[in-house]
Amino acid sequence: MGAVSYGQGGYVGVSMSVRAQAAYESGEMPMSKWTRGAIISAIKDYCADFDLAYDPKIETMSRAKLAETYLEYKSWHHTGRFARETEFFGLNEDAVCADFPEMTPDQIAERDEKAAEVQTAAAEWNGFMTARENAFAKRFGCNASSVLAYEAFHPERCTRFLSKRGKREMIGYELPDKAADLGMKPEQTCPVELATRSHVVCFNAFRDGAGGDAEWHDLDFDRVAELFDEQELDDLLEAKRDEAELSEDLGLVRESDCR
Repeated sequence: MGAVSYGQGGYVGVSMSVRAQAAYESGEMPMSKWTRGAIISAIKDYCADFDLAYDPKIETMSRAKLAETYLEYKSWHHTGRFARETEFFGLNEDAVCADFPEMTPDQIAERDEKAAEVQTAAAEWNGFMTARENAFAKRFGCNASSVLAYEAFHPERCTRFLSKRGKREMIGYELPDKAADLGMKPEQTCPVELATRSHVVCFNAFRDGAGGDAEWHDLDFDRVAELFDEQELDDLLEAKRDEAELSEDLGLVRESDCR
């Protein structure tokens, strides 16, 4: 078969066939996609779905041994731009059932009780985080992911200036490294009047990191207030405006040297 063209019937884009996509959705993957963590996770999920007693001892096994013991060939499908025939593997359910016995009623009850406790604790924690982020927005007039918050927490990446046309007050800022890694343009600008609600990609004042790796931590709002230092900032911008009006060539009026 020749190269797959975009939109070709029976194919998803140019990456895989429709049947290959369905296989992924049902838990099958090429062997190269089955990492050690993926195999263990699949076994855990299977045990939870069918009330089997999961044994964490398997987590000491190597990836090769896990694959040999608990995976089996399921099917093959066309993948890639040149529609190569790729073998797909999935859990060997007989092997899993043989190594992980059915849970007793008492074990099931204990598991469900612990799960309920974890769910309750997670709901309480999520409620607390939401309340704190709402309190942040109420006190500082911007959300924790906004350009204004980013400027307060990372002044070294931000510069205010007046645009040449219309003397519009702007914030120029450099995105976090994580956003640049995702292929986004590093340099961004935002009008100050929109900075309270415009979001910065991969930034939240309460979170370290981005995506699933982000760790939430609480903030001392009194210390955060020192970062914003709004009155000093307003005075500085007013002085810069006066200075710009005296200049024949407005250019970019920067305040980075005064931070």
